[in-house]
Amino acid sequence: MASYRVGSGWDVHRLVPKGKPLVLGGVEIEYALGLDAHSDGDVVAHSLSDALLGAIGEDDIGGYFPDDDPQWENLEGKEMVRHVLGVVTDRGFSVVNVVVTIFAQYPKLKPYRKRIREGVAGWLGLDPYHVAIHFNTVEGIGVVGAGAAIVCHSVVLVERKF
Repeated sequence: MASYRVGSGWDVHRLVPKGKPLVLGGVEIEYALGLDAHSDGDVVAHSLSDALLGAIGEDDIGGYFPDDDPQWENLEGKEMVRHVLGVVTDRGFSVVNVVVTIFAQYPKLKPYRKRIREGVAGWLGLDPYHVAIHFNTVEGIGVVGAGAAIVCHSVVLVERKF
């Protein structure tokens, strides 16, 4: 008998004059601004990690990767996801599918969809068919609509076999 669980996670970072490259789903996006963060700021990796941890009833990424701990400074998002995936598999779960929604007024992300999808699928050992990448501009509303931040929300389905 299989047991299924759903996890949801989100992350937000301010866009700032480039100090770090803008990275989403492990893909470097050509843009004049980057994300302000202790790690690489990859909101896709961060929201996905939180969703995975939530699906198995664990603490959020702040408990695993505190932003006041120098060992996590500039941590690449893909390394965060790999670590979290190890926790998920150690608990006897596997990832079934993922839906990622990136909220950004700018830059336009459609040209990067395939690469982000393939990158996230690779992190999780999934066929890209099991990963959906969506974009939303929020119609110019709020800090995202003003181009001051990027938000990401991820939903995952995991399965545990007994």
